Amino acid sequence: MIPEPQRTYLLELLAALGTAADDFVIAGAQAMKFTVEKARGTKDVDFILDVVALRKEPLQLAKVLESLEYKPVPE
Repeated sequence: MIPEPQRTYLLELLAALGTAADDFVIAGAQAMKFTVEKARGTKDVDFILDVVALRKEPLQLAKVLESLEYKPVPE
């Protein structure tokens, strides 16, 4: 189970992705991290993307993530 507020952030992201959310898989690896500014908790979410399917979507993933204030964590 995903705790709050991370669950809310994830549901907002999936809603913003629309049909492209079907091509997202949530994983437990540490390959990609995103944080939410001023979050009550500091958890990361990892994604596996079906890039072949996403290329067919009229979606600009970077803009969706930016609109939700997701940012890559610097290495």
